[in-house]
Amino acid sequence: KCWESYSHPPWLLEGTSVPMDVVKGLFNEYLTGQLTNTHAIIELTALFNGDSARATTYFREEFEANAILQANGNRVARGGAFARPHPRSFDFASAFGAAEARGRGRDPQIPARADLGASVPASGRGRVNGGEGRGAGGRGPGGRGPAGRGPADDALGGRGGGRGGGRGGAPSRRGAPSARLERLRQEFNPMGVKKKAKADSTFSKHQSCNERIIKWLYEKHPEAVDTGLRQELDDLVAEIDYSGVESQFRKYRKNGGEKSLDQRKEDFKTKLIRGAIGDRLGVPGLQPTGATICFDALEESPDLFIKYLTECRREDGGILKDKFYTGFRSSLTFLYRRYRRTIPESVMIDWKESMEGIQRMSNEARQHGEGTLYDGDRELTWALYQQFNKWFLAEGTEEGIFAAAFSKLSMTLACRGKSTAQICVKHLLWQDDSMSIAFGHVKDNQSGKNSIKKLPRNCYCNPLDHSCCVITGLFEYIATNPDIVSKPAEALFSGPLSAQAQRFGRFLSKICTKYEAVIKSEFGYDIRDIGSHSWRKGAQTKLNCGSTGGPTAAAACIRGGHSMGTNRDLYIMGEAASDQVCGRLLAGLPIHLAEFAVSYVDFISIDAADSLAGSVSQADQQQRQAELDAKVDDALESIFGKERLEANAQIRPLLRYGLASVLYHYKRGAYDELLKDSTSKVLPDSSPLRQSPVFSSPAIRELAEYAIISMPWDGNRRYFKEASGLPPHVIMFAYQKQLMESVEAIPQRIEQILDRRQMMSNMSVEDIAELIARGPRFQGIANDIRAVRESVAALAANGVRQGRTGQTANAAPAQNFRLLRQYRHASDGKERRVPPNWKFPNLSLQLTYQYWHCGNENEHLPPMKYLSNSDVNFLGKRAGTTLSEIRRVMEMIDERVRSQSLAVGGTLAQVNTAYNVGESAILDALDDDTPSGRPRNVCRMKVSTVVREIQRKRKRDRSSTSS
Repeated sequence: KCWESYSHPPWLLEGTSVPMDVVKGLFNEYLTGQLTNTHAIIELTALFNGDSARATTYFREEFEANAILQANGNRVARGGAFARPHPRSFDFASAFGAAEARGRGRDPQIPARADLGASVPASGRGRVNGGEGRGAGGRGPGGRGPAGRGPADDALGGRGGGRGGGRGGAPSRRGAPSARLERLRQEFNPMGVKKKAKADSTFSKHQSCNERIIKWLYEKHPEAVDTGLRQELDDLVAEIDYSGVESQFRKYRKNGGEKSLDQRKEDFKTKLIRGAIGDRLGVPGLQPTGATICFDALEESPDLFIKYLTECRREDGGILKDKFYTGFRSSLTFLYRRYRRTIPESVMIDWKESMEGIQRMSNEARQHGEGTLYDGDRELTWALYQQFNKWFLAEGTEEGIFAAAFSKLSMTLACRGKSTAQICVKHLLWQDDSMSIAFGHVKDNQSGKNSIKKLPRNCYCNPLDHSCCVITGLFEYIATNPDIVSKPAEALFSGPLSAQAQRFGRFLSKICTKYEAVIKSEFGYDIRDIGSHSWRKGAQTKLNCGSTGGPTAAAACIRGGHSMGTNRDLYIMGEAASDQVCGRLLAGLPIHLAEFAVSYVDFISIDAADSLAGSVSQADQQQRQAELDAKVDDALESIFGKERLEANAQIRPLLRYGLASVLYHYKRGAYDELLKDSTSKVLPDSSPLRQSPVFSSPAIRELAEYAIISMPWDGNRRYFKEASGLPPHVIMFAYQKQLMESVEAIPQRIEQILDRRQMMSNMSVEDIAELIARGPRFQGIANDIRAVRESVAALAANGVRQGRTGQTANAAPAQNFRLLRQYRHASDGKERRVPPNWKFPNLSLQLTYQYWHCGNENEHLPPMKYLSNSDVNFLGKRAGTTLSEIRRVMEMIDERVRSQSLAVGGTLAQVNTAYNVGESAILDALDDDTPSGRPRNVCRMKVSTVVREIQRKRKRDRSSTSS
């Protein structure tokens, strides 16, 4: 809560009217490494009304002293000066209470600093069940207790409950704000608001350009640089120590570096100079801390800036594109504005005329062969987009699954990579026959004033082509990261906002390098022209050039978030139907065919045994559908866990249709399809998705029989919701398709009529067969067939085989045939429980726990808990150690489950419930935050990471105890 909500007066910075909440935010940023020493002093100088000496003193006596005190308490301080301590959670009130104990003077209106804990909103402490904790559900005597709150029921309060019975599972934190939202709340103060006046990326771009301009002036025309800065840079250059560059040069060349030692030294020197200039330019939201350019000298010689622009060239001396030069011009204008100066009109006219000449010559150079004619990344063709999605999955890694989901969402939404990274789980809404996602903040609508750009964007399933089905890609990603389901307020792609697009870009670069020859020879692209923005350009190309019968230009602009002009933005309103057409087109559906109207995939109970028993009544159909729905619910609980699904009920429809889509594509062989000119599958056997319950559980895979689609002209349409986003010509295609099928069926119908006209009898052979099929004998046969099929399915699900051993469905787990040493290894002739091509699965913690207790029934692999060292020693010397580490982590979870009087093992749904309880054991054994200061997401950690972090924490604890 804000400090105004408390009855006592606000705690203010000494001698100022600045609330200490602002100082607290700065200290936390400094402690977590987000602010350097210089930037922290700059921020404090602004708070002390420009008194840099007082800010420096305050920094050394309060910030640095308390940070070192905190770090030494945790044994993480480095030797020498303390620059960036290991990020830790920090009790701001306790640390700054030490300053009070030293008898420092303070403003008379400041209350005792013991009350600070009640006025600090972030990292606050609350008491639930008699202990300290953070957020909702937390560590407490009752384990997964009620939400923990601070003294004033602070939404950013601490972990509820004490450390008695263990911390609650993931669903208990559903009411807590996401890390991104919590940071925004902390930054919502006068200083933070000023910083947000410009986007971080925009400020960084201007800062980088201005650093380059000032460095050039310092080296070529020092008279145009402020005297103080020039002297500072002269001293810096004179004292540069190149020993570190020289010592690392051999390693640099060994790793493939091509620059010479002199070039490396020059780069190091440039970095130091630009760093010093950047310190003077300051941070967003504040004026620069010191003078940099002598503006009077620059205005007296306007050609200095134009000279700098003309010297900005490519490495081979080529002319850059005009947008680079206009970027430098914008950055210089921004620098003037930061210093609260106005460019003289005569200088403006001079620069404007010169810029026109630069743009003309730059474009002429491009016409005559300089660089490329297009700006930025090239748009993707649809064929290359499909191929990239196949390559992503074929890598068989979690990064590949992430990249495929990110790719399909970016293309379907026709948005920027940063916008894709902003999607929260609760933004995924299933409405009628499509998923809708809305954006409240995009690059060209950052203030949210344009309501048209906030309209939801409809995303459709494509059961005809797996490579561009966004619903399938999204489910594949969620299935390998099941913790997403229980965190509706969290980002779909968790982590720092800007890092997600960069993460996709890095993986894209890896794929481009791997398949460079194919991309050049078959698609005609240079890999340097492909980037994450190629997806957005490809989407707009698809919308505008996919067909002459496609969406309108206004619909395409609204879908992509483009401006249509002031008047059009005001008078042209968005319509759901036009966006739905865009959604179907970007899903890859063929707009020139009747199949453009294909439905989503759903589980419908249409049994083949009905051919013997005849048509079923509506009541029987509803009963069968209810039974099938129960099986689908069980499947979702086996994949994600009952508790996680209950924490976010609105995502169930999306997960249902997503599972149906995955199984439908699996049934059609999309995952076993081979890549072109390769023996690799689209989804390799080593992929984490293959080890998830979606593919490893026979009971779930059997649901593929019921995963069906519908066309407007077939009889299944009545089981699906009405199709949306159909242009008139597609509806006509559907009618024509239905008419053609009716015409094609006429000869067969005539033959049936002739067959019914038998001589000497009133009944045909067909009538007799129909009466027999509807009789009680064949009714019983149909029921027996259905019962046998259900029994076989149950036996397969339990992994029990009957026959020579005489085992039954009630056999003990120890008699399960999967536990037998049934695989003979040719290398040493020994029999093991795993085949020769088996490897330790590289899965997240929850999926590993599922594999530990349930194994992979589809591949006839036993639960990993039954493996011994002799079963895995063929994998290498460290195989036994790896198995021991996995066993130790899994037993930690099992012990916590048993302490809550719950059973260990069982079905997948029971295992998920157990993990949801036992995860707290791992949370208690680790630090609350990652080394970068973010909240730790244990569910996505690998076992090796868990073991390493536990060992590091124990080592730090031992060092702290010994000291």
